[in-house]
Amino acid sequence: MYVHPKQTHSISCRSSFVPFLSHLFRSFVRDKSIITITTHPATSFEKKNITQFAIEELRGLSDSGVYTTLSLHKVQKSERGQGVFHFNHYFTVELHSTHFKDPKGAPSKLSVQEFDIIVMKSDDDGVYSFAIDEFPEMKKTSINAFWREMVEEHVKIRTDSFAAMEREELERDARSVGLNNLNVFLKTLNEMSVQDLKELMTTNQNTNSGLSSLKNELAESELGKRWDFSVAKEQEKYDLHIEQLRSGQQSTEL
Repeated sequence: MYVHPKQTHSISCRSSFVPFLSHLFRSFVRDKSIITITTHPATSFEKKNITQFAIEELRGLSDSGVYTTLSLHKVQKSERGQGVFHFNHYFTVELHSTHFKDPKGAPSKLSVQEFDIIVMKSDDDGVYSFAIDEFPEMKKTSINAFWREMVEEHVKIRTDSFAAMEREELERDARSVGLNNLNVFLKTLNEMSVQDLKELMTTNQNTNSGLSSLKNELAESELGKRWDFSVAKEQEKYDLHIEQLRSGQQSTEL
């Protein structure tokens, strides 16, 4: 059983209530006589908003992000009633995800599983909390895949951030030496042959000015990019060659 308190903009919870909420959840499941239960189903507003509050909180509780695949499939049962310190909404829900595993640990063929959830609203200050009987268990392969995706996304954000800073610095340097059409010049370099780039660098080396130095630096950078691309393509061909040999195939590379 897990009880989750969280501070949000409009709905929040206090961590000091965690032991009480945990006890309340277990007691509620064992003996519903501790509160007054309204046995008719919750209203459509409650089903849509109260359960969605709990599910949205649950979706954010996995470090890898795999819980973001959870969605509400169906509300099986809904009850509500006044407790000692909270007004309680009790739901039995079916959650959907293609990444569930069964209780024995093997990947599950079922994409829908059932869970018990209580959403509790404090009588004192309207603070909301939710409790769930157990965490959804997900496939290990899915967890690892989401971890990799998260890491790759963070790397991309970091790389893009550094690239943006470098571009800003380059544009400042270009303006300072009178190169106001930087994009046009970079496009010209991209369209030049390797030989033309080398000749441009030789010409700029013989001219002692800030503009010539910057042009030379940009031309050298363009050559470096092409070299890196060439090396990557050769590595790709070599990797394919090794893979074909290991699998007993006749290599089409090298």
